[in-house]
Amino acid sequence: MVDQQIIDYIKTNVSGGYPLEDIKKKILDSGVSQTDLDEAVKEAGVEGGVSQPSEEAAKEEKPTEEAKAGEPAQQTAAQPPAEKQESTFKWWVIVIPLLVLILMWAIFYFMLRG
Repeated sequence: MVDQQIIDYIKTNVSGGYPLEDIKKKILDSGVSQTDLDEAVKEAGVEGGVSQPSEEAAKEEKPTEEAKAGEPAQQTAAQPPAEKQESTFKWWVIVIPLLVLILMWAIFYFMLRG
């Protein structure tokens, strides 16, 4: 069974006009296996990268009057499911300064005590 988030991601981006091959590449780059990807594409019901958007999706995608008059809308692809992405948080950014502060406190404590 394929993760529903992957299927939804494929449906959303294909109906948004993104090429299926680009979507597949992004999903594979996020760590999903080729077998799971093929199954997700099959379950998403996308044939040849073309999917008919639902009426709700078509209504949501229509630009408002302000958007028509203003700058052009910029399309961005949704990110692959979060559990497949690599974390960008660097734990050492917090841990190392914290260790330095503890070490400094210990040095001053024992210098003043002794």
